[in-house]
Amino acid sequence: MESPEVLVADLTSITATIKKITCGADTAVAVATAVTFTQAPTAANAKVTDQHKLVLTLDTPAWIDNDEYYLVALSCVAPATTQLDFLGAVANFTLRA
Repeated sequence: MESPEVLVADLTSITATIKKITCGADTAVAVATAVTFTQAPTAANAKVTDQHKLVLTLDTPAWIDNDEYYLVALSCVAPATTQLDFLGAVANFTLRA
């Protein structure tokens, strides 16, 4: 979940991606796998001038092993006059013992 704030002018587009990264053993290359998720508000609504609470929810919940992590990226295309601020990011999870 991220909190972008779009000021002055709407974004042209905002695209979120989530990838699960599985680390390779020793010198092996890490493997990135695309993950499906639901986004709220939609990309069309998230690009307008306002402060948004952008919630990205995995479609299939997963346990994260000690050799895995998730990478979230936002790609934003904007006019030169747009000001884009990120007010914070939070990851909600359940810890297993």
